[in-house]
Amino acid sequence: MMIFSFDDDDLMIDFHYEYEAGEPAIHSYSNGDPGHPGTDPAILLHYAYILLKDKNNNTVEVDVLPIITSLKIDIEFIEEQILDQNE
Repeated sequence: MMIFSFDDDDLMIDFHYEYEAGEPAIHSYSNGDPGHPGTDPAILLHYAYILLKDKNNNTVEVDVLPIITSLKIDIEFIEEQILDQNE
């Protein structure tokens, strides 16, 4: 699993993800057989950890991926950033 750190207005979020590079298209093989279409790279997000304080002022790491849309973070933008980093 890989980690992409994203800073959103001084809120650091560590996205844990898997990256699949995809495959290039093959028009035809050297023996003349038809090839196959390529596949795009893909990202599978597993966790989005941020550090927060609990009621006793202890720092705890929290997975916020299930509520990430309510933080108004554009997941597609994050995926594009990760893809750019891996190319």
